[in-house]
Amino acid sequence: MHQTFYIDIDEEITSIVERLRKSTAKEVVIVVPKRALLIQSIINLKLLKKEADEYKKDIIIVTQDKFGKLMIEKTGITVEQRLDDVIGEEMVVPEKEKNISSISSEPLDPEVRRRNENRLDKIGSPGFFYSDASKKDKAVSDNAIQTKNIENEKLTNTELVTDIGVSIKNKRKENFEDRREKAELFGIRNIDIKQRSNDDFNQTADRLDVGMADFMKERAGKFKISSGFFRKEKLPEKKDNGKELRFELAGEESAATGRQSHSDMRKNGSEYKDANLSKKSRKIFTIFGSVAVLTLLLSAAYIFLPKAKVTIFPKTKMTSADMDISADPNSENINSEAKTIPSRTVSISEEINKDFEATGSKGASNFKARGTITIYNEYSPAVQPLVATTRFLSEDGKLFRLVSGVSVPGVTTVDSESRPGAIEAEVVADESGGQFNVGPSRFSIPGFQNSGNEKYTKIYAKSFKAMTGGGSGGETVKTVTETDISSAKSLALSEISAKIKERLKNEAGDGYVVLDEAMSLNDPIYKISNSPGDTNNSFNVNLKIDAKAIVFREEDLQTILAGIIGKDIPQNEKIVDGSIIQEFGKAEADFSKSILKIKVHADAKVAQVLDLDAIKKEILGKNNSELEAYIKLYPNILRFEVEYSMPYISERIPQYGSRVEISLDNN
Repeated sequence: MHQTFYIDIDEEITSIVERLRKSTAKEVVIVVPKRALLIQSIINLKLLKKEADEYKKDIIIVTQDKFGKLMIEKTGITVEQRLDDVIGEEMVVPEKEKNISSISSEPLDPEVRRRNENRLDKIGSPGFFYSDASKKDKAVSDNAIQTKNIENEKLTNTELVTDIGVSIKNKRKENFEDRREKAELFGIRNIDIKQRSNDDFNQTADRLDVGMADFMKERAGKFKISSGFFRKEKLPEKKDNGKELRFELAGEESAATGRQSHSDMRKNGSEYKDANLSKKSRKIFTIFGSVAVLTLLLSAAYIFLPKAKVTIFPKTKMTSADMDISADPNSENINSEAKTIPSRTVSISEEINKDFEATGSKGASNFKARGTITIYNEYSPAVQPLVATTRFLSEDGKLFRLVSGVSVPGVTTVDSESRPGAIEAEVVADESGGQFNVGPSRFSIPGFQNSGNEKYTKIYAKSFKAMTGGGSGGETVKTVTETDISSAKSLALSEISAKIKERLKNEAGDGYVVLDEAMSLNDPIYKISNSPGDTNNSFNVNLKIDAKAIVFREEDLQTILAGIIGKDIPQNEKIVDGSIIQEFGKAEADFSKSILKIKVHADAKVAQVLDLDAIKKEILGKNNSELEAYIKLYPNILRFEVEYSMPYISERIPQYGSRVEISLDNN
């Protein structure tokens, strides 16, 4: 059997302890609203736990305040989310016991009053209500006029102290200084009252007149006493300049501590100095304040600083499909029903020029030297034609003949400067033999000797490389073979094909696919510098090819594959993003219509759909063991990982969703 208490949001700890003490049940359930004063302070909860242990009562606090639940758990008090979670039947409490915590207008029995005072002594520090614990019965100042009934005076002061929380609750909107001065007037000295100027005191004193009247009316209503119960009388002047007023209880002749007159207070504002706390009290309050601040800082750090990153690894399975896809330039969008994606055509022209080494060889006894000369015309602006076999004589008397006829350009004028015409031509030695392998030299044309000295000297030739190929006896020279030319063509074609494919991809742009079957290469055009059998150490191959290709976006292909595969999986499952892997089969390209047909095999990962937002809300505030137990509720989750930003503070998922990051890892 348990008894249930419902407390107010601003009910003081003293009131709650009193209700606990008077409860007849061994198990007490306290229902606390959100943001109640009781659960905002760890000190309040520890005091409540101490009182419950002393009275050998089991207490259970029922609240939905998340922060308060953390504070309650730290003190060792049992906490529940709902009242329905409490096990056991509720005790039926008589009507008079339900109001047992209300203040009675009848005087308390001395023995009851003594027990109350003893109970209050055990709540808080020795200076919780009084500045000096040894003088707790002296609730009025030393200058107050003593009345005949000391017992009634002590009872009145004790009741006021016990019920100070009620007064504060009803006067929450009053100025803080007014409340402190009222407490001082009624004997509560354990309040830090700083020394203030005369102006500050005058303003406070003026407000006190109205506040005290309201306070006395409230007390009269609380004790069910008529409005005329209290009357204010000024006592005759005393030797101490009559600084006190007395509130006399009619019929009881009991006096409460008065206050100094306004005029004397205005004359000497330094009277507050006497109300300063003792050094011991200030030290106690300093320690208490430091502990409270440290507790709040640690609580804030525990709640607001930690972060957690939760990674969930779901179970996955593989699915596959084979399909035929068409890439059509006339299709502007993806068509899953027709299995069609957009395409376009890219065209380029590529050319390479490459030298190859000749591998053939034969005897040089009957071979003539060959080489290249540059013919110059400084004689006339007119073109000078030269026929094949035209003779050119080197400086050392070696005779060479022009292989093919050429036309030498005439003299030109550029910016008032004359420039001779020039052209390259191939020559061959007039006779065989190695002696014709001459180095770079100047050549004259013997045929122009009878045409005048000027023409003979101004039309000439120069060689910049040695003549080669001439030989005699057992010497050999390199020659270009059919095999050399065929091999060079194959190598050049392979190299240019790789360049064409790379160029087509660059022209298509990022994200586009270029298949080998989707490329078209025109007939290659070769230019070979030498013919088979020519005497030379190397030869040159020039190759040019025009090409085009039908290309499509890989993203479009992935989209249409996901749509086709997605039709065959359950509704509560989905394809993992980026998990589709395609393999291309045979492709057929119609370059006249720019249409490409592709056979595709696709594999994809499939996982169950998880509501990460809902999971995130459920795991808030859980530790690792609780999280592991919760994750087991999802059979399609393989495992999870948690990364705490501050594991030295707490290895628990934060209470606030903004401090938690949750993600899926399908790898």
